[in-house]
Amino acid sequence: MTAPENSHSQLSMTKTESKGPTISIAFILAFTWLFRLIKRRLLELQQERAQRNRNNELILKCFNQYVRDCNYTTCSLLPNLEEKLKSYSSAVEEITAQLHELSKTKVLMADEKLRKLELWNQLKVVGFARTITAVYVVNILHVFEHIQLSILARMNYVHQVVNEREKIATDLETERFYLTFSWYIINVVSLKLYTRIQSEVEKNLDGISLKTMLPFIKICELIQNVRDAIEIKSWENECFLPKESEEALVLQNGLGSLDSIHLTKHLKGLLNETRDILSHPDFHPTFTNTLNSSFGLFTESLYPHFRKSTSHENNEPSLPLAHNISDVDEIHAFSALIFTAYEEY
Repeated sequence: MTAPENSHSQLSMTKTESKGPTISIAFILAFTWLFRLIKRRLLELQQERAQRNRNNELILKCFNQYVRDCNYTTCSLLPNLEEKLKSYSSAVEEITAQLHELSKTKVLMADEKLRKLELWNQLKVVGFARTITAVYVVNILHVFEHIQLSILARMNYVHQVVNEREKIATDLETERFYLTFSWYIINVVSLKLYTRIQSEVEKNLDGISLKTMLPFIKICELIQNVRDAIEIKSWENECFLPKESEEALVLQNGLGSLDSIHLTKHLKGLLNETRDILSHPDFHPTFTNTLNSSFGLFTESLYPHFRKSTSHENNEPSLPLAHNISDVDEIHAFSALIFTAYEEY
């Protein structure tokens, strides 16, 4: 091997040897960079997961508070509703007092017997009408509170997430105005329903003697007949909110204000969103299911009072109609509306 060739060979070996550390360093740097990238990504995923968990906890906290608020708000309104229903059917207490006085008389004259029969017939109609109206209005009121508070709870949750608590504070008055629309259900809707229900009860109970032993299934049929007459197509449209032209007047009466009330853009937005929910295709079957549950509970509460009747061929539990008059003791808990976000928030 000549000197130039030997020199060239040594140079090549030197270059090869110098590439070794360079490649190793490159691999080490690449591995370090990749490790840091993976570590950073894992850290980001952990942070995202932690944030999701915090958000989920916040959602759950808001939802639980919302459910408690719904129950509390509905319960707080029931005394007002009770007084209103009693004012519509004050004859119940008056009739009961008159019947009590007549019961003290051992021997009744012909006109007193006729009067007693008339009183029982009135009590029969008014008692059923008040009870059925109570089932309807409590359902309407409770579902309405679920809608209202779900909207407000979701709005407040979204504002908490984006740190807009200052904005919420400025809307407290609007929220108060919005919640005041329950006044419409208690004072206006309840009267409309009671008037219609009383008329239907009279039609269905007319001609039925108080001494008639009605089987349990017949009582259920009578209640269903009244429901069928009341729950016509789109009947619930006027059960939750007044017409838009009447909103300001309803709010004024609900607040007990002598001055006219101006509906702000935010308040109108809340009312319009409520109407959107009420007009949603899923709302009607949902509301109907709540009514079915409540009326089912009502009829179940009547069943224990029935006794075996030997006169009925099927031996179904039966009871004279006069003893079937009962008020609702409790209402089945309703399913909360889906707790979802709204795009405008």
